[in-house]
Amino acid sequence: MKRLLQRSVIVLVAFLLSGNAICQTHSSSSAQEKIEAVSKSLVKREIRKIEIVWMNPHTETRDAITEKSLDVQYHVRLVKQNIFAGRYEDNLIAALRSTIVKPATDQTDDIDLRWGVKFFDANSNVPVVSLYLNGNGEVGTVDGVDVSFGGGFYKWLDKNFSNFFLNSH
Repeated sequence: MKRLLQRSVIVLVAFLLSGNAICQTHSSSSAQEKIEAVSKSLVKREIRKIEIVWMNPHTETRDAITEKSLDVQYHVRLVKQNIFAGRYEDNLIAALRSTIVKPATDQTDDIDLRWGVKFFDANSNVPVVSLYLNGNGEVGTVDGVDVSFGGGFYKWLDKNFSNFFLNSH
């Protein structure tokens, strides 16, 4: 009887762990779907406004910077009311199209976020999706889901805004 109980517990733990992995994979795939949807919405001009918050990656803090703390403690905040007025649109769409997110390999609450980008619906001015990245753009969140980032989105941010932000703060 004791062996049967031990086996049952092992099977239950294995089942729960596999379910957790499925949930995490589903979350990251929906995060990928959100990035793809933003790209499509930009093409259709359903998104016009973006907001970028930034904290210098070299600034030392006692605790890791979370989404909420970055939204309050940023060094620079840039609001682009019309992303189509300027040189950013095409490069942004291409950067988003090349971006791939996967489940974060390091499942901790200590992702130190330094970039935040919110995309707003053109008609209601409500955020459609929020992307947050650490200082080197490797990990972050998509609407609160921990992910690793690959592709061009961080490169687009870095190329277009890092020098400006460093000189502004």
